Amino acid sequence: MVKRIGIMAGMLMILTAVGFGQATGSLEKKTAWELSYVNGYFTGGDLGHARVQGETVKAESDGGWLTGLRFGVDGEFLGAEMTAAGVFADMNLKADQAAFDADPSLKSAKDARYFLANLNALWFPAGNYFAEGRVRPFFTAGPGLAYFNSDFDQIDNETMFDWNVGLGIKFLLGDEGNPTLRVDYRWYQILGAGNMKDDMFHQEISVGIGIRF
Repeated sequence: MVKRIGIMAGMLMILTAVGFGQATGSLEKKTAWELSYVNGYFTGGDLGHARVQGETVKAESDGGWLTGLRFGVDGEFLGAEMTAAGVFADMNLKADQAAFDADPSLKSAKDARYFLANLNALWFPAGNYFAEGRVRPFFTAGPGLAYFNSDFDQIDNETMFDWNVGLGIKFLLGDEGNPTLRVDYRWYQILGAGNMKDDMFHQEISVGIGIRF
């Protein structure tokens, strides 16, 4: 995890340098639609527990790979965007050996998946101050839905509410601000349902490339 954060910090410094280096003039479009493709890391945690042949089995997910799209509109100070993303992670089951002896299929339950759909507001506190609008730090927050499924049959597939808060930075490159590069950090709370854990907390660190139009 520390290694991943270090890599992300290095990328952020490189992108900052690139962003300032591209500040060759003011942009004609102060408000624009944007579509971004993002990839990153999504932290794991407890998923819930179930009873198998009278034995308690606890399910956890490792940190996983997040990939998806973000589509929205940015003004000078405010914006909004929708996220559609999938998270793919390994799953770990913890139980007494008696549970694994009673149900050998537990040994093959290895995959956990989230599918996220969120609507976020964006706030750019500096507006177009940095590098004539080409370097745009922002804060973000918004609600959404998280659909979970796995190959552990004793935990039901569930659609749950979630919300997230975070921050990030966008770099507008080229004469017309294309392409865009972005770095995001987001903290999620997913409200469990069924036999999922009541509250699940995750973090996202991602990078993306997009186009404004």
